[in-house]
Amino acid sequence: MPPGTGGNLPVRVSYMGEILSKNVALKFSFRTPTITGLAPTVYVHSMLGNSSSPPSSSSRLLISGNEFGPASEVSSLSVMIGGVYPCTNITMSTPHTVVSCLPPPYFQGRNMNVTITVSNQRSSPLSPISVYACGDGSCLSYASSSYYENCTTCPSDCGACILPPFCGDNTCNYNVTANPSLAENCTTCPRDCGNCTIVPRDWCGDLICNYNISSSSSEFENCTICPIDCGNCT
Repeated sequence: MPPGTGGNLPVRVSYMGEILSKNVALKFSFRTPTITGLAPTVYVHSMLGNSSSPPSSSSRLLISGNEFGPASEVSSLSVMIGGVYPCTNITMSTPHTVVSCLPPPYFQGRNMNVTITVSNQRSSPLSPISVYACGDGSCLSYASSSYYENCTTCPSDCGACILPPFCGDNTCNYNVTANPSLAENCTTCPRDCGNCTIVPRDWCGDLICNYNISSSSSEFENCTICPIDCGNCT
């Protein structure tokens, strides 16, 4: 039996030029195709291009399995994702067992099934295929593909990045109790705190707790007045 594809194919039996089966409906079917593996299983919209820029070759979906047919019959193959998205430009990498195709731009969904049809025989579905995009409300924080999201690449899904205070953030961070070394004043960061006009002998933020002076002095400090120098009150 030569390799082939299809189901319910008519069978004709002849002998010495005479058809012996013309009154008998004989049918033959090749085995139904099966899918055993998919790669990749996670897509993002940036991999898929758009209407004016088709997906790149790296976006191809690789399908492994059995009974895909010989290379000569690749035109009889069709692949569907999620039952509604056709995967086009099908090529056969290895006859009978490995094909690849290009998903359509901007297909979307989670845990979508993939089926392959060879001639008129369709495989059982295999899942999952998922598509992610910045703005879909799901932060793809694991590196299961070449793409992942974080607070820098996609704050709409992952939230805004919380950065430590720094000179140049337009806020005079003079009361940084968690890390006093980040405290700013007009000397250490005039960009945020302004230029110093009168430099006092002691000031809140100089990392020295001036508690050993008269409490009536404007330079007197304690844990309430200046926790950055004196520490938090316990």
